[in-house]
Amino acid sequence: MDYWDSDLEGYHWELVQKKNSRSVYRLSRDSEPWGYIKIYHPESFADSLTNRLAPRTAKEARTFEQLGTAGINVPEVISEYRSGARSAVITRAITPGTPLYEFEPALQKKIMLDMTVSLLENKFIHNDLHWGNIVLDQEQTPFLVDAYEVRKKKILKTKDIARMFAQIMSIYVFDDKMIMAHLEHLLPEIDHKKLLAKIKVMAHGAARSRAEDFIKRCQQQSSFTREVQTPDYQAWIYMGNDQLELDRLLAAHRKNLDTGENVLKKQDKTQVSLVDNFCVKSYRKPKPATEPYALRSWKGLLTLHFNGINVAGPIALVIFNDKTSAIVTSALRLKNFDRLLYHDLNTMEVRYRYRLISEYGRMIGFMHARGIYHADLKACNVLVDPDEIKFYLVDTDKVVHYQQLSPAKKIKNLAQINNSIPRDVPLPIRMLFMKNYSKMTGDDPKTLFKEVWLQSRLKEILYTTDHGDEREFWNHA
Repeated sequence: MDYWDSDLEGYHWELVQKKNSRSVYRLSRDSEPWGYIKIYHPESFADSLTNRLAPRTAKEARTFEQLGTAGINVPEVISEYRSGARSAVITRAITPGTPLYEFEPALQKKIMLDMTVSLLENKFIHNDLHWGNIVLDQEQTPFLVDAYEVRKKKILKTKDIARMFAQIMSIYVFDDKMIMAHLEHLLPEIDHKKLLAKIKVMAHGAARSRAEDFIKRCQQQSSFTREVQTPDYQAWIYMGNDQLELDRLLAAHRKNLDTGENVLKKQDKTQVSLVDNFCVKSYRKPKPATEPYALRSWKGLLTLHFNGINVAGPIALVIFNDKTSAIVTSALRLKNFDRLLYHDLNTMEVRYRYRLISEYGRMIGFMHARGIYHADLKACNVLVDPDEIKFYLVDTDKVVHYQQLSPAKKIKNLAQINNSIPRDVPLPIRMLFMKNYSKMTGDDPKTLFKEVWLQSRLKEILYTTDHGDEREFWNHA
């Protein structure tokens, strides 16, 4: 029994995160969050000896004190414990507290940037700064709730500042001028353009590493997902969906497939239906020695999600005992991009049309700059919110995150896009897309378009409309 167990008798413990050497629990009393306990339980002999001499949780408690003294909002440290090689720190819960990831992206970006600059101005670096480490109170005041990877520096080096900016730029897209202004303030005597280019490369690498880590954590009990085990299936429910009635959703989906109601797709491999405000997608058994289809789709969805690319909200992953599987997401009641182009392009106001195509080009370019490849990047797999001018990618079971996307894969994706929209979409519109795409990737748009055209011109044009599928060819009417 550890020393802290007797002091916390009567509190409800809920596991929030578990890693090899650290566990985090939410402590509640009378159903109200009271605090969080972080327990460091080293596994190796060397780490155990080190933690006896200088407990890591004690260091985190001191770091919280340093951050608070510097004017950075952090939770109150209630107590700190040592028990042999193990140690723990308890912090007060922010109540009511809302995780940053539940707010609009624009607010997330502002708070993350402000927190980064504030840390750097006070000579702190944070090696794990992300949206899960910031909580907002009822006045929307942000609190940094995890100081485990925070270090106080006597002198900040250029690489420290670059690494910090790369972390937040691995999650969000920022205007270059905004980042340049902060770099000029923090490092007035260097080549800021050269540093920004280096930071972008670092950001892409950090995004890939972070996404891989987060995706692994979304397949276990963690701060991202709650694991559910039943006699029929194993499931992982994404954060913010504690009240999800998963059994009811799955039963309603099966009923939809039986009755034909609210069914979006019913094929041998895949079946999709709408249940309330959710989209349920079920899959047949995978081939031997391969992972369930829903798991592949879940990984692809989260790869895009954790890289700041719009997708349907992740809700749950379900693996049944017989290896059939299902994924639950929020329902996107939006129009496919190819349908929007077919039915509405010619009636759009010119300025709006240019904004729409430009944003589409930047979104695909950003995805490719991140090394992300969507093997079925047809316009029918892109949904669009025409009011907000936001694009959402669907059909994510063939999404792969490479360290760097090869030119061949770029061209293949761009040819898929080019051949999945109506032939009548004029050349200036296609070139506008390519120019905005190239702003994100650094390619020459004219050279790129020639290569895309060479791959597109001998293939069929196929897209969807409200009246059904349409097939066209480039070489005849």
